[in-house]
Amino acid sequence: MLTKFNDWLANILADWLSTMAMFYAVGFLVLSILFFQMPKTPLDWVQYIVQAFFQGVALPVLAFVAKKEGTKTERILQETHDAVMAELALAREERDELKQLLSQDSDIDRLVAGIMAQVLKLQKTAQVSIQETSTGGGET
Repeated sequence: MLTKFNDWLANILADWLSTMAMFYAVGFLVLSILFFQMPKTPLDWVQYIVQAFFQGVALPVLAFVAKKEGTKTERILQETHDAVMAELALAREERDELKQLLSQDSDIDRLVAGIMAQVLKLQKTAQVSIQETSTGGGET
C-alpha cells in the first residue's frame, strides 16, 4: 500500500515539477533574490550561479526535456511493437498456409505413389501378356 502511494506521489510531483511553469516560477524566485542581496565577490557569484541558478532553474528544464523525450521514445516503442506484432501475425498466417500446402503435397505424393503402383502393375501385366502372346504365337 505504501509503495502504491509513493509511486502515485512521485508521479504527481514529477509531472508538476517538470513543467515550464515551474521553470518560470523558480527562475523568478532565483532572480528576485538578487534584488535583496547581491553577491559581492567573484566566488559569491560562482556559488550563486551554481547553487541557485543551475540547481533551481535548470532542473525543471531538464526534467521537462526528459519527460518530453520519454514520451517520444514511448511512442516510437509502441509503433515498433505494433509493426512487430503485425509482422508476427503475417508470419503465422504464412506458416499456416505452408502447413496446408505441405499437407496437400503429401496427399499428392500418396496419389502419385498409388498411380505409380498401378502403372507398374499394368506394365507387368502387359509384359506377361506380351510374353504369353509371343510364346503362344510361336507354337501355332
